[in-house]
Amino acid sequence: MADTWKVIGQSSTSPRSNTDRAVVTTRAPKTENIIFIGSEFEYNNFWLKNMFIAAAYPFVKNRSRFRQCDKVTIAYVDYGYTRLEKLAIEGLKNEIEFTDNITFIALKTKTKIIELLNANRENYKIKDLAFFCHGLNGKITLNYSGRPNIDLTTSDINTIGNTNFLSSATVSSYACRTGMADNITLRTQGSFDNISE
Repeated sequence: MADTWKVIGQSSTSPRSNTDRAVVTTRAPKTENIIFIGSEFEYNNFWLKNMFIAAAYPFVKNRSRFRQCDKVTIAYVDYGYTRLEKLAIEGLKNEIEFTDNITFIALKTKTKIIELLNANRENYKIKDLAFFCHGLNGKITLNYSGRPNIDLTTSDINTIGNTNFLSSATVSSYACRTGMADNITLRTQGSFDNISE
């Protein structure tokens, strides 16, 4: 039995005779790793004063945590550090071998952090993001015990576009207590002698 197909129309947008079809191209975004280093006002000892800077060194050297990218930004709170201590921050660039595109940013406000996380994200997607600073329950306190307050809260984080990150991006927070709920903090507060525990 013969097929009895009936023609009911033709495609004017993609006729079969058109063999010159458009080629689909995709653009892989460039990637950026960002490290935030908070200030330290709790200790006056040189070695303790540099605890956040020192913690960033092994992180930067670890290729599974700080993966190869096109651009690195190291942002540090510009309060409480001497020039000598800031030289240790600048020394991080010597540990990064996969790119020469390394930028240092001195932070003085929370607004600058949010701007940095939202800036130029059409061209550079965030691949690895890390915070080395103090923290309190529900907030990352980059200038703990100092003025002005430079605290990132949930509402601040919600202003950062989720499309600013690669789908495989990682965010690491080495800020104490940021993931604790208020009721856990209140329940355990009595078992510590001071806030540094």
